[in-house]
Amino acid sequence: MMKRLLLLLTPMCLLAAPNNPSNLQLEALFGGLSIYITWQDNSNDETGFKIFRDDKLITIVNEDSTSFTDIGLVQNSTYKYTVKATDDEPMPLPKTGQTTSYTNNDDGDYQKGATRSYSRDDAKEIVTDNVTGLMWQDDEAAQSADSNGDDGGWQGAVDYCEALELGTFTDWRLPTIKELFYIVDKGAVDSAIDAEFKYVINRQYWSSTIYDYWPSNRWYITFDHGDISPGQNGMERYIRCVRLTSTESNLVRDNTLEVVHDTTTGLVWQDDFSHKSVDFTWQEAINHCEDMTFAGDSNWRLPNINELYSIIDISESEPAISDTFIHVNNAYYWSSTTAKETDTSAWFGDFHSASNGYMAKSGKKHVRCVKDR
Repeated sequence: MMKRLLLLLTPMCLLAAPNNPSNLQLEALFGGLSIYITWQDNSNDETGFKIFRDDKLITIVNEDSTSFTDIGLVQNSTYKYTVKATDDEPMPLPKTGQTTSYTNNDDGDYQKGATRSYSRDDAKEIVTDNVTGLMWQDDEAAQSADSNGDDGGWQGAVDYCEALELGTFTDWRLPTIKELFYIVDKGAVDSAIDAEFKYVINRQYWSSTIYDYWPSNRWYITFDHGDISPGQNGMERYIRCVRLTSTESNLVRDNTLEVVHDTTTGLVWQDDFSHKSVDFTWQEAINHCEDMTFAGDSNWRLPNINELYSIIDISESEPAISDTFIHVNNAYYWSSTTAKETDTSAWFGDFHSASNGYMAKSGKKHVRCVKDR
């Protein structure tokens, strides 16, 4: 005799617009191993619906949805479901800066992300990133100071930022490698950084990020074209300090559709088995994502390098990606961003060691497609 699957369905009472969904219904499928949930949309200003199981967010569906199937459940269990209309707006990543298109549907064609915007306070010698809110040191020392503190090397860079007093602020710190990478202008070479930065040198700058694959090393970035590398802690690099805090990605996997939502950026990532076993040249990778119909949607594309690097977990290696993703490879993955230094190469993300760089477009690499929510 089949055991019953007991469920509680709880509407979410919102304090403000958008209005609650109503008429919530459920149907047990496959002997209670899946649940089909439907609701009535009572608003026209939501950006989507968040679906929670036992108070844990399990997926976000778009504003046109009125149903969802939850799979992989256990018979004779009790679950509480909440469906919440949301008007949360995503916080898009900064655009890469690439404005030249080298083929249809590449980074320069789409130019996805928030428009890059910086403002400089000349009196305080600080540049503010108007997209992320981060404030960057931009005095003469940012062009001339290397990590020659009392301890020297990477620790000297940490100590320098912690002791820095600039623009009445004393809460400076050494930036993460992602924070440094996002201010790189991938549409430029030789001083690949916004013109609002006055004190720039095409040298290697320390980050605070440990190289997990070899923990005695730390990541650094080079501002001539923006690639990152690990370096031994005792080596001297230049320093550009930052203050305030970045917003991190928040990843949620939809096991039914085999996609991963980034609820911070609004990006939706392919996460099925198919991408693990196939590799492509760069042009083939772009065509593959453009032609793909997956998870009920055909609006897939090859991610730009900022988007791809956003899901690399810089605290991990082998693989360097959140365990929210189920189907992963310790491998290079293509981005849609061409290398400005040589347009026969394109940027890739390395999910083995958490690095990135660029290689010839004729080579073959893996692909993980992305779409907007």
